[in-house]
Amino acid sequence: MEKSNDSPLVVLKSYRKIKYYNKELWRQKGAGAIGCIVFVIIFLVVLYAIFQFSRPYIKRSMMGSKLSNLAEWTVENPHYDDEFIIKAILNAAKEVSLDLNPENISLERTQEGVSISVYWEDDINLPAYHKHLEFEVEITKQAPREKTSG
Repeated sequence: MEKSNDSPLVVLKSYRKIKYYNKELWRQKGAGAIGCIVFVIIFLVVLYAIFQFSRPYIKRSMMGSKLSNLAEWTVENPHYDDEFIIKAILNAAKEVSLDLNPENISLERTQEGVSISVYWEDDINLPAYHKHLEFEVEITKQAPREKTSG
């Protein structure tokens, strides 16, 4: 009698190799790429939503920084009139991509310093979601105190 190598252990090992080999063929045919495409689409949708939600808040931060610089400049240069300062605020708003009305800008000068307040509205628009936001940035800068010699 001839000895056969068809013992159950050898058949089981070869069956596992065939199964593994078929899984590799399945991936080579492109069926695994569908999951990757779905993941990339979901990732891009989430990235777009994050961008749309953060855009108004980034504008608020940038406008606050510009107003702080303008208030400091106004304290250091008190000889400029209010119209000039308001035009500078409107130009700063255009740099940040905000459409401000001069009526939404409040500028108050006192002996102690200057206070600038700006109000605007912005929207978050997504295909299935809409939110209306209102922002107000108020900056107050004190005039430098003169040192008295004593």
